[in-house]
Amino acid sequence: MGIILVLGLVLRLIVANTLPLTNDEGSYLYDAYLLGRGHLPFLTSFSRAPALMIPLSLWLKVFGVSVFSGRLFMSLVSLGSAILLYFIGKEIFGRKLGLITLTLYALVSPVAIHSSYLLTEPLEIFYSLLGSLFLIKLVRNGRYWAALLSGLGFGLAMATRETAAIYPLFLGLFLLFQGRFNLSKTIKPLLTTGIIAILVWSSFWGLIALQVGLKHVVKNFEAILKMHDTGERLTFGFVMRRKLGEFWYLKIDYGLFYVLTTLFGVFAVIKRWYRDRRFRLLLALSLGPILFYGLYYKGIQPEYFSSFMPGFVLMSSYLICRLNLKLYGVILAGVLLIVVNGITFRHQLSHPRGGTFYLKPLENVVTWVKSNTAPNDQIFTAAVSIPLFADRALALDISRPVIFGYPHIEPDIKYALFPTPEEVVNYLTVNQVKYYIVEKATRDSFYTGHDGLKAYLMKNYEHLKTFDNPTNPIELWVRKQRS
Repeated sequence: MGIILVLGLVLRLIVANTLPLTNDEGSYLYDAYLLGRGHLPFLTSFSRAPALMIPLSLWLKVFGVSVFSGRLFMSLVSLGSAILLYFIGKEIFGRKLGLITLTLYALVSPVAIHSSYLLTEPLEIFYSLLGSLFLIKLVRNGRYWAALLSGLGFGLAMATRETAAIYPLFLGLFLLFQGRFNLSKTIKPLLTTGIIAILVWSSFWGLIALQVGLKHVVKNFEAILKMHDTGERLTFGFVMRRKLGEFWYLKIDYGLFYVLTTLFGVFAVIKRWYRDRRFRLLLALSLGPILFYGLYYKGIQPEYFSSFMPGFVLMSSYLICRLNLKLYGVILAGVLLIVVNGITFRHQLSHPRGGTFYLKPLENVVTWVKSNTAPNDQIFTAAVSIPLFADRALALDISRPVIFGYPHIEPDIKYALFPTPEEVVNYLTVNQVKYYIVEKATRDSFYTGHDGLKAYLMKNYEHLKTFDNPTNPIELWVRKQRS
């Protein structure tokens, strides 16, 4: 098991130093950096993941603020999920299933790559699997200490990403029906877990509300809901056509699991595995997130697929385990896994699905600025490049200006969370901020509907240098000298 985890870590470290940086990663790094310095990132940003920010800020204080440091944190979290999947597999069907599950989750390329991004999904998965493991133990053994750990896991998961509530809901309903609504064996344990989870989740946001005000927290949740409200009329057929198209688009990355999951379904019917209670428990644990994410999101970004992976891995592992492969079958399966993994790993590194800014151009920006500007020069920047300037004087604590680009979020919500364009202009004027770094995504979001800000920047700053970036050139502007 140790060798598998070491190999999994090596894969993730290769990825962590290679993949482009996303805007969300820059935001989370900056939020955690602010928190570590005693600021309140929830007051000056669009952060919705307190159960990510707190451990990440502690990590960054020890290992430094950098893209690699943040991704290393998530890589270790992902391997922690692999260990939890081992214990869940062992709890359901024995050590063999546990080892197969751990191996697939630690070594297959889609998991290794998407769980290396500094996003909420890897930590949400870890917390949810922690809650699921102890919920299964609770219902099976009636140990109420397990209710505490299960509720803690689910509460932390929801404080990382609210959609994690699907794990306890789906799994809890299944265990309730399996237990035939037995008061002492299912209803009381499930209620105890649910109450603890809600208390943990509400404690985070209650403390934040005491610091920044209840109104700010409410506006934060309103913005989250509005982000996914595109106004499209949804029908089941419309949703399924889009989902099937997205699954097909990612066929190279996830093709192995599509095949294994299909075979899993075929054998489940032919062999009548559905009669086995252990099979039904595994299915409940696997299908909840897949069905929810597949139907809830109108458009699935590549990183969302990482939320499907525990389910895909569990079902694929169960299939392999129940087929009772002989030695030659095990060798053949191992060779197939290595070949397919090598092809998909190479493809994903050369054609990354996520990320806006390649690391080398960002490093070039940092190197140039540190070499050519005075330490007290203020820099107006936003989003992804902020963490890389963490040791410099910053003009504004804005970590998520891209939110301005969401057309479905009303101005009163936006400006309860962020400075208005007028406030930005006033700050730049009063402080005579010297440098302005802009990326295309930032420029588009700031300028959308804000002609006054655009006019101010164009009038008072002049282009100094452009740093090449394959998808999003980074421009450095300097304040014009008064004649």
